[in-house]
Amino acid sequence: MSLLTTDGRSAVLVREADTETLGTESNIVRPYADASATGGALSSQRLTLGEGANGAVPHHHTRSAELFFILDGSLQVLAGDQVATAETGDFLVVPPMMPHAF
Repeated sequence: MSLLTTDGRSAVLVREADTETLGTESNIVRPYADASATGGALSSQRLTLGEGANGAVPHHHTRSAELFFILDGSLQVLAGDQVATAETGDFLVVPPMMPHAF
């Protein structure tokens, strides 16, 4: 991770080659940036889940939003008390303090 700084502000740049790879062949997690790296703005990770795989159990983040962008396939997401199916190309942002699961 590196910071691109201009006028006292910083942008966070994370190169895929520098990310850690966690999990198994069918369920891969690549953490990119958490709230501490983004000043509490957001957390981001790339997940590759096998068909029918369970994701995260219901939880919430106190300071940051969580962004989902579906690259391929579909994902059932609980956001608050609503369940939706996000599909290829869909984008979802869950705000801080909102319970969510996928």
